[in-house]
Amino acid sequence: MFADWHEIDALSAPTCQRQRAPLLDRCHQAVLIKGESAAITSNTGGSGSGGAIEVSAPIVTITTGGSIQAVAGHDGTAITGGSGTGGLMKIQARQLQLTEKGYIITNSLGEGDAGSIVLILAETLQVRGAGSGITASTQGSGQGGNLEIQARQLQVTEKGFIITNSLGEGDAGSLVLILAETLQVRGDGSAIVASTHGSGQGGNLEIQARQLQLTERSSLSASSFGEGDAGSLVVILGETLQVRGDSRIIASTQGSGQGGNVEIQARQLELTEGGGISTSSVGQGNAGNLVLVLGETLQMQDGSIRTSATSADGGNIEITVPNYFYLIDSEITTSVGSGEGGGGNMTLQPEFIVLDGSQIIAQAYGGPGGNINITTTGIYNFTGEPVEEVINASSKYGVDGIVVVNSPDKNVFEDIVILPAAFFDASTLLESPCEAVVENKSQLVVIPYVGRRSSPSDWKASNLPGRFFDKPAQTSRAKGRQTGGYVEKTPGKVSVKPVIMLASGCKREGKVANQDVVPPQLF
Repeated sequence: MFADWHEIDALSAPTCQRQRAPLLDRCHQAVLIKGESAAITSNTGGSGSGGAIEVSAPIVTITTGGSIQAVAGHDGTAITGGSGTGGLMKIQARQLQLTEKGYIITNSLGEGDAGSIVLILAETLQVRGAGSGITASTQGSGQGGNLEIQARQLQVTEKGFIITNSLGEGDAGSLVLILAETLQVRGDGSAIVASTHGSGQGGNLEIQARQLQLTERSSLSASSFGEGDAGSLVVILGETLQVRGDSRIIASTQGSGQGGNVEIQARQLELTEGGGISTSSVGQGNAGNLVLVLGETLQMQDGSIRTSATSADGGNIEITVPNYFYLIDSEITTSVGSGEGGGGNMTLQPEFIVLDGSQIIAQAYGGPGGNINITTTGIYNFTGEPVEEVINASSKYGVDGIVVVNSPDKNVFEDIVILPAAFFDASTLLESPCEAVVENKSQLVVIPYVGRRSSPSDWKASNLPGRFFDKPAQTSRAKGRQTGGYVEKTPGKVSVKPVIMLASGCKREGKVANQDVVPPQLF
């Protein structure tokens, strides 16, 4: 099927090129899809596949109920439940904005798989306002479509949403966000979700960004509400993860399906003002595991990291930090509320831990308590309670867990060098530089100067460099012999002072090594 182009005349794109299969909108101007009747749609109600939708423009704005839709199992007027697959939806722009119930959706209502959504933005994607969002889902036995977003920055605010889900037997698609800079999710009800409500498996939620900020009761979640298992939630950041203001990162199960795992890598993690990261189970399925790998520090103030289960097994917690944990009025816990489920184990590896009004607890109800294994150089307890109370592994009716604290103290004696009792005679290492040439010791010979002392009226030596003395000396008015030195006039006689040269060797039996000793000529 193809879109009713009268409904899209609201697009401010007079230069668009349009085709029916696939459906293309390639515009050199901004595209505006405004109003409930303004839509680009590609539906299939039978066995045939729906056409692809491709939009390419500098700026795309979808607002006031406007939409872009690709639906499998719908012929435009009624749900048919056909076997045809939905078409691919691809949008390329510098900016994409969805506001005031503007939305993008791919869906499968029957046996056919839903189409995937690919959004490529050179700058920013903004999803703002209740009812504004992006959804890839399945309601029948067909598979839900994947949703992939590439952008410099993504903002989901004021109850905006991005979702992949399964409402039937089909598995939900994966949700992948690749951002060059920041992901911001802000405001009560603002959410990014991968979920399943039926027997189908929930999709994975994967995020790559420089930093992530969750504020004002917003959330990231991978959840199961039925028989299907929840997908995993993976966050990989180059810098800081901030979770503030009762915001949550959560993987949960509320039915018989297993809860998903949470894996986070970041340089630094900050949980403040009720912010938390958790995995949970309130049904028969076990809670997922939680793994944090941080490059620097974990800072918590009124924050929480926890895995919990009502009656099933609680998930494990593993946290690796090369520097420190700093917990103020916060908690790290694994717990089981009732039944015989075992409490999750906890493995913590920080440089040191600071506890101020905080606790680290692994507990169970009827099953065994979880074990706590801590490897650290020190624990600084400012809670006012014994450390055994604030770091505890217990079970109300089952076997208590074990708390093990490993402190890898360095044995300083391994690096100590024992000094010898006797003083070392350094003279044994001293050797005259001339001993390599002669056997006898070097000596200094002083030859006394013969003649009278210089007079203030005598000629003085030049300060010019030595190379100027290579020229023949000038003869004074008094008769004197010309030499290679300089001429000094004295009453009654002329004496020649030789130029002093440094010896290149040492004296040996009246000679200098490789050079004869030339005594000064005096007359």
